[in-house]
Amino acid sequence: MISQVDEALKEKSQLIEAQIKELEPASAERAQKVASCKTELSSKEEAAKVAADSLAAAAAELKAAKTAEKEKKAAVKNYASDKKKVEAELADLTSEMEELKSGAIADLKALAEKSIHPPVVEVPAEMAEAPAEAEVAA
Repeated sequence: MISQVDEALKEKSQLIEAQIKELEPASAERAQKVASCKTELSSKEEAAKVAADSLAAAAAELKAAKTAEKEKKAAVKNYASDKKKVEAELADLTSEMEELKSGAIADLKALAEKSIHPPVVEVPAEMAEAPAEAEVAA
């Protein structure tokens, strides 16, 4: 009976070994697929990291662009009031310049003309001769 059990076990063992040999190529193929998938997963994870970095950079650029947009909108909004202020200042300065032209600058020009060309005073002939006679008498 032990020999029958031993023989049955040998048959079962041989059957199992035969099944294992049949499955070995499929097992090797699956192992190769697993290795290939691991490589692909690694490259996909790297690509995902690069994409995440690009997304973070794009988000930072977007934030900077939105800030710049707000600043530009504020500048455009304030343009009209700033323009009015500058125009008012220009008008004030223009009127001050006109006052200077008609007042102080005109006075300076008149003074300069007098300094350059002193007024000619005509002395009557009688007065011109009289001091000469006074000098002779003295």
